[in-house]
Amino acid sequence: MPTRQQNPEFREFRQDAFASSTEFERGVLGNLLAARCHKLTDHEEIAMLWWLQQISWREGGLEQFAKEFLVANRAQIGTPSMLKFGTRAGQIYTAAQVRAVRDELGEAQASHFPLRGEREVFWYDPLGVCDVRRLTEEEAARFPTTYSAEAFVNVCLPRNTDLAEMLQRTLVDPKSVSLQKGVPYFSALFQALQAWRSREGEAARNRIVETAIARRIYDELDFALESRSFVLIEGREGIGKSEAARAWCDQHSGQAIYVRLEAGSDETTLYRAIARRIGTACSYQRKAVEMRARIQDALQPGHVMLVLDEAHFLWPQSQRYQGSVPKRLDWLRTALVDFGVPIALISTPQYFEKQCDLFRKSGWNANQIQRRLVHIERLPENLTVADMQAVIRLHFPEISTAKVFDIAILATASMGFVGAIDHLRKRLGFLASRKGAQPEAAILDRLISEMATEACIDIEAVKAAASGKSVPAPAVAPVLQVPSNRVALPMPRRGTATSILSRTRSEQAVLSVT
Repeated sequence: MPTRQQNPEFREFRQDAFASSTEFERGVLGNLLAARCHKLTDHEEIAMLWWLQQISWREGGLEQFAKEFLVANRAQIGTPSMLKFGTRAGQIYTAAQVRAVRDELGEAQASHFPLRGEREVFWYDPLGVCDVRRLTEEEAARFPTTYSAEAFVNVCLPRNTDLAEMLQRTLVDPKSVSLQKGVPYFSALFQALQAWRSREGEAARNRIVETAIARRIYDELDFALESRSFVLIEGREGIGKSEAARAWCDQHSGQAIYVRLEAGSDETTLYRAIARRIGTACSYQRKAVEMRARIQDALQPGHVMLVLDEAHFLWPQSQRYQGSVPKRLDWLRTALVDFGVPIALISTPQYFEKQCDLFRKSGWNANQIQRRLVHIERLPENLTVADMQAVIRLHFPEISTAKVFDIAILATASMGFVGAIDHLRKRLGFLASRKGAQPEAAILDRLISEMATEACIDIEAVKAAASGKSVPAPAVAPVLQVPSNRVALPMPRRGTATSILSRTRSEQAVLSVT
C-alpha cells in the first residue's frame, strides 16, 4: 500500500480532479427510480415519485425543496393533539394540553417540557442514554406551567436534510415506507405533496395564454397519455405549440417529460438529449449504447410519457444519409413505441409524411412507423384575433387597446409571429432598465415605429384597410423604394391589410439589401 503523499505546495493543478466532487452531484437516476416503481401498483404514488425525481434535478435539488416545503407546511406538523389544539404563532398550551401532547411524543422529545412541581424528570446525556433524575421541591418549582405551541413544533419539525434524505431513499429503496403512510409528526405528508404538485401545475397553466391552438395541443396530449398512444402534432412555426407542449408537461409533472431534440444525425446526440431530461447517466465518457440502455430501462416500464419537440430532428439531417435508414426513428419505434410507452411528436407540417416518402425510395419500410401513429393532429396556421390580443396582454398588461392592435399587426407580419411579441417584451425590459431611460410607454412607441420601418409596414394604413376604408396600394403590399445601387429582395409576410391576423403566402413585402 503506497504511503507517500504529494506535497500540497507542489501539487499540480488539474481541473478534472474536481469533476467527482460531491458538490456536483445532482438528482436521482431515472433508471433506478423505474426499478423502484416496478414494485408499486398505485399510479398516483408512481407519478408522485417521478415528480420528486424531476425536482431532484432542479437547482438546489431535494434539500432546497425540503426547506421550502417544511416552511409552507409548518402548520400541518405535530402530534394529533397539537393539530387539534392548533399551532398558531403565539399560541400557549395549558398544563393539561402540555401533558396531552407529551404523551404522544417520544421520551426524548417529551423530556424538554417539564411542568412546575414535577420532581421526577427524564434526562438524556449527549450519547442518548436516558436517566431519571429526582429533583428537590425548589428545583421543581422553577419549571413553567405553560409552553408555547411553537416550542412543540420546533421539536417535531424534521430537519431539511433529514426530509431530503428520506425522500431520496424513498425514490430508490424498495424497502422504504410508502409516502402515503407519512412520517413521524407529519401524517399528511402525501396530501401536502399532492397539494404542492397541484399548485405547480396551476402555475404552469397560468404561465401562458390558453389559445385555441394550445387547447387542441392539450387535448391531443391528454389523449396520448390516457390511451398510451403514439401521436403526431403538426403546426407551423411561431404559433406557440412548443410553449403549449412545455406548459402541458409541467402541468403533468411526474406523468410526462418534455424533451427538445437537437440537430444532428448521430444517435449520441439524441440519447443525451433524452437522458438529460429523464435523469439518467449521460456524461461525455458514456457511449451511445450505454445511454440507450439506461434510457430504455427508465422508459420501457411506461410510467411516464415522452413529448419530443422539434421531432424533425429524428430524421437524418444530411443529404448523404438519404440512401440509408432513419436509425433514430427505428430505435424510437422498436425500443419505446412497441413497449407501449406513450409518445407525442411535435413537428412542422407535412415533414413527417415527406420524409417517409423520401426514405421509402431507399427501401426503408415507412409503413412500420406510420401504421403505429394512432392520430395526427394538424394545427391551424393562424391565431384568432382574441387569442392574439390575449397573448399581447400577457406580455403588456397595461398598454392601450390601440397599442395592442399595433403590436398585433407587427407580430403578424413578423417571421417570429407570436415569438416576436416575447422578443419585443425582452427588448423593452432591457431598455427600460438602463440608467436614465425614458418611460416604458415612450420606449415602446419607439420600438413599434422601428419595427414598422424595418418591416416596411404602414400601421395606420393597415388599420384603415381593416376598418374598410380606402387604402393606398403601398399599404396593402408595402414596397420600399430602393436606390439604383441596391437590390430589392422579397420578404415573406404573414398578414394582409384586410386580414391582419391571417397568413397569406402569396403576399410579399420588399426589403432593400445593400
